[in-house]
Formats: sequence, C-alpha cells, structure tokens
Amino acid sequence: MALRLLLAGLLSISLVLPLHAQVESREAIALRNQILEVQHELDQLRQQMQAGGGNNPGSALGGNYGQAAPPGNAASGDLVATLLQEVSSLQDQIRTLRGQVDDLTNKTDTQLADLGKKIDDLQFQFQIMQGKGSGPVAFPAPSSLTRPTQPAAPTAPTAPTATAPPPPEVLLHQGEMALARSDYAAALSAAETVLKIDPRSPRAYDAQFLAARALFGERQFTRAALAYDDAYGRAPAGSLAQDSLLGLARSLVAINQKPAACGALSKLHQQFRTLRSDIAPAATSLAHQAGCV
Repeated sequence: MALRLLLAGLLSISLVLPLHAQVESREAIALRNQILEVQHELDQLRQQMQAGGGNNPGSALGGNYGQAAPPGNAASGDLVATLLQEVSSLQDQIRTLRGQVDDLTNKTDTQLADLGKKIDDLQFQFQIMQGKGSGPVAFPAPSSLTRPTQPAAPTAPTAPTATAPPPPEVLLHQGEMALARSDYAAALSAAETVLKIDPRSPRAYDAQFLAARALFGERQFTRAALAYDDAYGRAPAGSLAQDSLLGLARSLVAINQKPAACGALSKLHQQFRTLRSDIAPAATSLAHQAGCV
C-alpha cells in the first residue's frame, strides 16, 4: 500500500512540474529543487527496497503490493510516508504560488491597459488644446471714419537673408547646456528645431527625450508624459528606453494618474529584467509613491 502511495506521489510530481516550469521566480525555483530532491530520495528508497527484498515480489515496484512487507522494511515505510507528506506540502505551495502569479499577471494586464487608455486620453486632450489656439487671428476692419494715411515712400526691396540652422549635434549640445542651467524654454526650442529639421534622423530620438525633460522642467506634465511616451515609442529597446518609461511614470504621478504610472513601471520591469543602477532605486521609490506596492 505504501508503494501505491509512492507511485501516486511520483505521478503527481510529474503533473505539477510542467506547470511549475512556467513560473519564473525565486520561490518557484526553490520548490522545484525541493521536488527534485524528493524524487532523488524516492529513487534511492526504491533501489534499497529492491536490493533488500531479494526475491520477495512484494519488495519490488512491479511485485504483489498486497503481500506483507518484511519487518526490516518498517523504517523504509515510515520514510515513504514522510516523503509523500513532503510532496503533498510542496504541491500545496505550488498551488498557492500559482494563484499569486495569476493575481500578479491580472494586475499587470490591468495596469498596462489603463496606461494605454490614459495615453490616448492625454493625446486627445492635447489635440483639443492645440486646436483651440491654432486658428487664424482676425484683425478688425479699419473704420470708414478713419482718415486715410499717406502711403509710405517705396523702399528698395531687400533680399531675404536665410540663415541655416546649426547642425543637430550642435543644437542638442546647446539644448543640454540650457537644460543644465534650468533654461527649459531654450532646451525645448533646440529640441523642437532638431525635430523639424529631420524628424526621422537618429538625432530625433535624442531630441524627443530632451523635449520631454524640458517640458517636465516647465511643469507641463501632460505634454511631458506624451513626449516621454513618444521617445519610448521611437526606440522601445533603445538606450533611453528605461529613462523614457521612468519619465513617463513620473509625469503621470505628477498629474495624479497613479494607476497609469503603475502600468508604466510594470512595463519597465517586464521589458527590462535587470534595471540600470541609476534607474532601479528611482523606480522603486516611484512605485511606493504611486501606491503600486
């Protein structure tokens, strides 16, 4: 009977391990190691019982399980019961861990969905704000009672002087210097000039990130969030991707959009398993500030 329980325990382990392999966490790895140790002990016990039983069919795994075990195998039976109890305990821990992983996955999916919706809402609001101030300015028509003025003497036409903007590298350097001295308007102007010259150039990625930081410094947090999201979208695996997602989360916290900020932080941890040394503590502090943990 004890060997029947032994086989049942091994079968339950083989069914649990495929599910357990999907869980990538320290707790799951520790449980997997414990199960492997239990399997190893069961294999050793089976070999000892086969060697100690001799020609007794009841001592082998393929023998008659109804036959009474030799008295010398009483300690082995106790060990089997202990091992099966450990297997049952590990199975309970795996089920608990699986429930925690499912809850965390659902929470992360909800946060990411909220982040996407919030970015869309911010873009729509910003477009409306731009639409209100982008119309042509209508000047009042001159009154018929106004005495006409004498036309000015004609002057010689002057040729327009077109000055070419500096190269993107120079503009970005000027923008970084302006940002360092908290001249956010000058930094934003330099970034926007680079984006107008060639919005698809490699330097446009740096310019978009510069614009996001300048907008955040001007406390235009909604525009900063959109700029950080645009910078991340230009190169999701680029050198500034972690900084962009962190800046996006920080901007969303500033406008009290904490669930969306948690979504940005979840996206940061999902995409980058190992954060940079300057990003990790800032992300942890921001997660506490947003109430994500």
